Amino acid sequence: MATEQYVYRPLETDTTIRVLVLQPAASFQAPLCAKLIHVDRTQLLREPEQGPLNHYDCISYCWGEPVFTHAIDCDGFTCQITDRVDSMLRHLRKRTAARNLWLDAICLNQKNTEEKGVQVQLMGEIYRYARKVHVWLGTAMPEDHIQKLFVLFKILSTRTRGVLGPFHIQEVILQVFPNIKVGSNTLRRFFSRPWFQRRWVVQEICRGPDAVVRCGSYKLPWQSMARAILAFITDGLSLDEVLQCAYNTVSAVERWRGTFSYIGRLPDMLVLLHENHRAQCSDPRDRLFALRGLSRENADVSRVLDEERTTLPVDYEKPWTQIYQDFAKECIDKDSDLTILYQAFLFG
Repeated sequence: MATEQYVYRPLETDTTIRVLVLQPAASFQAPLCAKLIHVDRTQLLREPEQGPLNHYDCISYCWGEPVFTHAIDCDGFTCQITDRVDSMLRHLRKRTAARNLWLDAICLNQKNTEEKGVQVQLMGEIYRYARKVHVWLGTAMPEDHIQKLFVLFKILSTRTRGVLGPFHIQEVILQVFPNIKVGSNTLRRFFSRPWFQRRWVVQEICRGPDAVVRCGSYKLPWQSMARAILAFITDGLSLDEVLQCAYNTVSAVERWRGTFSYIGRLPDMLVLLHENHRAQCSDPRDRLFALRGLSRENADVSRVLDEERTTLPVDYEKPWTQIYQDFAKECIDKDSDLTILYQAFLFG
C-alpha cells in the first residue's frame, strides 16, 4: 500500500465529476486499489464512447462516524476511508472486472467546501445520470437472517396490495420464519439500520434510475423491498417506531419517484421539510440541502419559472443558523404568508 497521501485535482467544470474505478480482486481481503478519474457526466449521455468510461453507478449509504481507520490505493497514493466504506467497497468489488462507482466519501474533496457546495447542489443530477444506484445497508451477520428476510420481501412484493390482512401477513412471515418472535425481531433489527433514518436517501433513490438493495453479500431489487414495506401498512399491520420510520422513508421515495418529468407535480421545500422532519443528518445545514434537489423550486432550474425559483445556494462555509434565516426570509417574501412559522410551531 502506498504511503503518500492522495492529492485531489480541481474539477474542470461544474459538470465534471470524479469516478472511482475500483479494480477487481480474487480475494475479499486483498488491498483496495482504484483509479480516480475525471468525467463530464453530460458527455456520458451525448457521447458515451468518447470519454474514459461509458457509465458509473452511485452508492446510497450511511457514513457513520468519520473515523478514518482504513485506506484505499488511488492511483498509487493513499486515500483514507472509514471502516464502513472499506467494508462496502470490498463487498461491491468484482472478482474479474473493474467497477465504476460514485460515492461522496471519495469522489468529493471533503476538505474543499467550495467544491463540495457546487457538487452537492448538483447531487440529484449526479444520481440521475448513474446507470444504477446501490443501496448499501451494511454487513450481514448470521443472526440477521438476511437471506430469509429477502425471501420474505419477495413473497410479500408479489401479493396484490390490499389482499392480505394483518393475520395473513403473519402467516406469510411464518412460512419463512417458523418462530414468529424470531421473524419479528429480525424485521425490527433490519429496519433499525441507520440507512432508513438518513435524510439524503430520499433524493438519492428518487433521482436515480434502477436501484438494488445490498446487505452483505445478499442483494434484492429496490421494488421488492419497497412493496413489502408498504404492504405492512396497507394491510393494517401495527407498526412500532422503527418500522414506521422505515415506512416513512420508503413511502416518500415511492411517492416522488418518477415525478421529475412533471415540475407541477413536485413538492415545494416546505412540504418536503414537513414530510421528512424525522429524517436525520449529521450536519444541520443538510436538513435543507438534502431535500433541495427534490423540490419544485430547485429540481431542474432550466424548467422552473422565475417566480417559483428559490435562491437556496449550497454553502458549507455559512453557519447553519444563517442558512435557516435566509431560507425563512425568502419563504415569507415569496409566498407572502406565514406557513413556515406554522412548521416552526409544529416541530420547534
